[in-house]
Amino acid sequence: MKVLLVMSAALVVTATNSELNLGLYEWASQKVLGLDSSRNSQSTSPALTVPYEELERWLVDEAEIAFESIIHNIGGHGDGLDDVLKGIVVASRSKSWPDYYYQWTRDAAITIDSLILRLDDQKGQNETLRVIIEDYIASSAQIQRVKNPSGDFKNLEGLGEPKFLVGGRPYEGPWGRPQRDGPALRSAAIINYIDSQVKHNTSTRYEDYATLFYSVIKPDLDYVALKWDQKGFDIWEELHDFHFSTHLVQLRSLVLGMSMADKLGLVEYAKRYKVEAERLRHFISSHYYDKQRGHLVQSLGSDRTGLDAAIFIGTIWSLGLREWNGTAKSDSIVFPPNEEAMIVTLEKLIQDMATRFSINQQRIQQLKEQVSEQRIGLGIGRYPEDVYDGVGISIGNPWFITTASIAQTLYLLADYLLIQQSPLYITGQTYPFYSRFGITHKQIDRGDPQYKDLTRSIIEYADSFMDVIREHSACDGKMSEQFNRYNGYMQGATQLTWSYSAFWSAARQRNITQSRFSSQ
Repeated sequence: MKVLLVMSAALVVTATNSELNLGLYEWASQKVLGLDSSRNSQSTSPALTVPYEELERWLVDEAEIAFESIIHNIGGHGDGLDDVLKGIVVASRSKSWPDYYYQWTRDAAITIDSLILRLDDQKGQNETLRVIIEDYIASSAQIQRVKNPSGDFKNLEGLGEPKFLVGGRPYEGPWGRPQRDGPALRSAAIINYIDSQVKHNTSTRYEDYATLFYSVIKPDLDYVALKWDQKGFDIWEELHDFHFSTHLVQLRSLVLGMSMADKLGLVEYAKRYKVEAERLRHFISSHYYDKQRGHLVQSLGSDRTGLDAAIFIGTIWSLGLREWNGTAKSDSIVFPPNEEAMIVTLEKLIQDMATRFSINQQRIQQLKEQVSEQRIGLGIGRYPEDVYDGVGISIGNPWFITTASIAQTLYLLADYLLIQQSPLYITGQTYPFYSRFGITHKQIDRGDPQYKDLTRSIIEYADSFMDVIREHSACDGKMSEQFNRYNGYMQGATQLTWSYSAFWSAARQRNITQSRFSSQ
């Protein structure tokens, strides 16, 4: 099968592969991953525990391993999944201590959206990926209609059920239900697929997907429109409340749903989703910044600090990465990566994690003589009060998902800065973050050499977080859920699909941001 594999905005290669075009990163490590030929002479030394070239080679290889590992955990496409319904995304093959051998609606949608991104990067020219995605859509239609402890399909309550057995049957045990982000993420992923197909295949029209809209997408959108103002459990399945990340992805789905309904000529549906999106956008913008705490909070009624990596995970999901071009011009974006509240919250979470985990202090001690400790990437946990150790309740650890998401947030911030033509204004609130990179001015003009130096430094800072992932993943590229806060060894669910998806997404954004940097 002949395909176009898009590795970055600047480099397109034609390749032949009978499977998924996996293993094709080797040819491009210098061109795609290098910042530019002058980086060593112009930039500060990045905070890495290996030579920069070794990190780049690892990122090249690990991106392919991660993508292969995603496929490996999808029913009908991964070996040894004979009991798994075709298109079901298994969270992990771990069946005990802990048992993650289920499909979570949220995890599955996130994972499939990574496949959709890759297919879109390849301009829709990968039949194998298309089959996998459409198998997922078919299994979603089946699971939507399965009566479960949350309810059934007729009253839509069953759409809030968080997880299912791998054969497609309901999980009947006690759990944190409902979880209201799943329908939003699933509908958004499927609409992303449709948008990509129409964009890249001239024989495809939106009208061809009308049945899919009515049968699978619309029920999820209706659920979001009905339920966004009701509490549910967070992405960590612990708190029953209103949640920043849930509301962001719900807004994203309503905006996409409004657009697709409009393209199908469904005026009343488009109007309804628009009204609810406007209400939700106002709620998000007016409720989640806590002035007393001085940062965004993930859950409104919690007595926790409110600092939570889910804030950044949700923001990434809400950006619309398929069409992201370094700007924040989208109806679904309330707090873009460059927004003051996001910068402040990011800074405070990083500050907390720096002292929370022993491996972070060890890393700082190891690297602080070669680079300022303010530029040393760290292992990031879920939130300060976390006590889940991957099996039971004791003490929390850094996660691959959260560490990758902070790296991706930094790449997105650098990408935004590279696109903008207006000056960067440093406020008293954002100064602690920008001072990490030696910034002392209140304003940096776009043409100032310090502006490009800043973007380079932010990219290198993000690379240091990716180096943390390299350091604590297995030699064969496998990633579990967590890595121990004291010794750095992996623990929790083995080969977690979401870990691979989060890492791959961060690596993809790195390629895009570095390509943009090199072209300027």
